[in-house]
Amino acid sequence: MLLDILNFLALAASFYTCGGSICRMRHSRSDMSGFWIFLYLYIFALSAWGAAEIMDGGINVLNCLTSIGVGLYVWRTSPSWADGVPPIAKPRT
Repeated sequence: MLLDILNFLALAASFYTCGGSICRMRHSRSDMSGFWIFLYLYIFALSAWGAAEIMDGGINVLNCLTSIGVGLYVWRTSPSWADGVPPIAKPRT
């Protein structure tokens, strides 16, 4: 029962993380460094893979908590991305 609830929360977090990653990658290449583009592409791919694993048969508690944690990270850092790319993700000049 608890694992089913965690799988549901992890699935929701995975979908949220996929959407958040796409939103952050939508910034132009001149506004965002290549490392951060790669990082969010990687996060998107792992979240999509996790969502597929959950829908296929579920994942264990550790993976559920990891998916939920990454979703919380994307949610928690969203205010810093509201006005564009934050200084940490901008290309170095």
